[in-house]
Amino acid sequence: MLHHQKPKLHFIILLTHSVNTLEHEWRSKMEKVIKTWGWEQWIENSEDYCMKLLCCIGDKWSSEGKFHYHKNKLETFLVVSGTLMLEVVVDEIITIKKTLNPFDSFKVERGVLHRFKALTPICYFVEASTFHDDEDSYRVEVK
Repeated sequence: MLHHQKPKLHFIILLTHSVNTLEHEWRSKMEKVIKTWGWEQWIENSEDYCMKLLCCIGDKWSSEGKFHYHKNKLETFLVVSGTLMLEVVVDEIITIKKTLNPFDSFKVERGVLHRFKALTPICYFVEASTFHDDEDSYRVEVK
């Protein structure tokens, strides 16, 4: 009996190692972008869609405190853990503050000024959007 169990155990060890290696390779292919407010882990960015996991650390605004918008990109944020403060500017004068808790989501339309920060020490949230292009981010000072 022990003779038959050793190959099974050996196979399980090899299989576990293979899965861990594949997972490591998959994660290492995802681009991690360090920001002043935390980081973005890019899961996918194709012509069909973009998905990122974002982590806000501390009380730092995105875009170094400036609002930004996208001409082409449509975004939806979904908070996974922590609390996120999202500010959007409507009609160029009214700033709306929206507090997002776990499993709350918010859609940011094209052309809408917005910025975000964590209200908890750490906030993780998912961004699902159309294709991300760095040249489609426009920063604006709002008074």
